[in-house]
Amino acid sequence: MKTIKKNTALGIDHWSPGELQEVDEEGLKALAHILNAIETQVSWPSHLLYNIIVLMGKPTGGTRPIALMPMIYRVWTKARRVHIVAWEQSHGGPWDAALRGSSALRAALMSMLNDEVAHMQQHSNITVLYDMEKFYDNIDITQLILLGIQYGYSRRIMSLGLQMH
Repeated sequence: MKTIKKNTALGIDHWSPGELQEVDEEGLKALAHILNAIETQVSWPSHLLYNIIVLMGKPTGGTRPIALMPMIYRVWTKARRVHIVAWEQSHGGPWDAALRGSSALRAALMSMLNDEVAHMQQHSNITVLYDMEKFYDNIDITQLILLGIQYGYSRRIMSLGLQMH
């Protein structure tokens, strides 16, 4: 819980990182019990499913909606981080800029290097560039779930994460 940013905005539960730091051992056990019950039921309490949306300005103009998640969800994602990172490390590839330690620049440079090597070996190659501006609007949730299951992503973590998003 010490990894949660102290200056983060509050979610619908209005629970601040400072308040979280002050919870004693008995309170932490009660919180763990609540999180275990949520995982057992694979369902968040309905009052936590509301997200506050803030419109953040973009450097190029316009705004981007940002969801302020409840603190209990942030705590749960930190508790499940080990499982999520392990899955990412076992399923990611050099093309994936969304992985820890990677970047869009690194992925682009590796792609260009692969193109150059293919060209020097007299192989044909093609690069497809896609405008990702509306990426999240085009995600087929059913397909996402089916692929998650196919690739061994935890159904419980996937379900609880998708409920919140």
